[in-house]
Amino acid sequence: MRQWCTLLILGGLLSACTYQGATVEGFGTDHPITRKFSWFSYVGGEDIRTACVTGAPDRYRFVYNAVYNEQVRSYDLVASPEPGRFDLKAAVSGEANLSSFVTDLAKPDLFAPWRPKVSSVRLREKDVTALTAALVQDGYFEPTKIGLELPSINFYWVVSSCRGGRFHLNAFLWPSSEIEKGLFSKILFSWDFTGVPVNPPRETTTFQIFGTNDEEDFHNYFTLKVGPTGVR
Repeated sequence: MRQWCTLLILGGLLSACTYQGATVEGFGTDHPITRKFSWFSYVGGEDIRTACVTGAPDRYRFVYNAVYNEQVRSYDLVASPEPGRFDLKAAVSGEANLSSFVTDLAKPDLFAPWRPKVSSVRLREKDVTALTAALVQDGYFEPTKIGLELPSINFYWVVSSCRGGRFHLNAFLWPSSEIEKGLFSKILFSWDFTGVPVNPPRETTTFQIFGTNDEEDFHNYFTLKVGPTGVR
């Protein structure tokens, strides 16, 4: 199912669209425009929450924000059509590679520099069991961290899931033991075949990221806040 968004320009702001979930190919679209304007909805797992009812298949979404302007990694884990198997899609977005324009007149792609690098792998049920065990040990299934603020220039994970017909969301902001000693991220990175090195956590300031203290020159600077029904 294609997602069509109406982008309203008001006071210089673009309204965000609701992420509608997986396409007929099985995963959310990688089109840069749709991805950008449904990003907050995607991070908050709104589509997972909506579909999470009794009898719904288990699924997970992991989003690693490694300074939004530098690198964002996302991992969608869904049940495969093959019994006892799961499909994991990794997508990594970073700075635009302007050398990757596709100028083939038959199939031009002007958005190629902004498309994420993607990889997919089919997993066994025992792999997913190991990942779930790591999430338990890392405290993901503990009560949601209501009020936690996640600045776009920082490093954090947001994880949403539907498991046993129940939706859960939690977040981990660096520095924290969940990120520094976390197991689930190491497992995910071992299944990531995009070829893009992970941007490791570090201390950041707005001046380091934007080269200025003038807020008018800040690009993609925002803060997500974990609430009782997701992120906002």
